[in-house]
Amino acid sequence: MLPRAVVINHVTVYSFTGVFLLCWVPFFTLNIINAICIRYDLFDEFSVCRIDPILFSFLVWLGYMNSFLNPVIYTIFNMETNIQRVKERESD
Repeated sequence: MLPRAVVINHVTVYSFTGVFLLCWVPFFTLNIINAICIRYDLFDEFSVCRIDPILFSFLVWLGYMNSFLNPVIYTIFNMETNIQRVKERESD
């Protein structure tokens, strides 16, 4: 069995990776589709090329949310932070 610290490190890394992929893959996928449509002028032929500006903006902001979520994830899984939080609760 792995030590607890190693397990926490693995969970932290997997969380960072999962959140990164969840936040950025939709944007990059849509951006690549958009680039192909522009390059080959496919806007009249395929409806997928007509990207709603609100959807595009949402996906950009979803990617930006990754920058917000990284410190949140790190704080949740950081042992020193958790220990400090417990000490603060006990002192109150």
